[in-house]
Amino acid sequence: MSVQRKPRSPLRGGVLNGISAFLTNTPALSTNSVVFNFWLVMMGITNSLFAIVIALLGFQVMSASTFGFEELTLKEILPRIGLAFLLANTSIFLIDGL
Repeated sequence: MSVQRKPRSPLRGGVLNGISAFLTNTPALSTNSVVFNFWLVMMGITNSLFAIVIALLGFQVMSASTFGFEELTLKEILPRIGLAFLLANTSIFLIDGL
């Protein structure tokens, strides 16, 4: 006597294959045009905010000696701003690398 198996549902097989493909294959974010365009918009906003912060820091450094504040120097702040700028502008490629 043979045991009859229930036929496998094509829906269940498709869902399991889809979940398996989603969990094992992560697409690169830089190749997805929607994600890349959104990242470009966010980088434009971030870069404009960097420019505003650098301008405000420049005014603060220039006026610091006038008002007697000499605790903040541009030499200390500029490398940190440069590193943050570099990391923000290469973030999508760093994420793809991970």
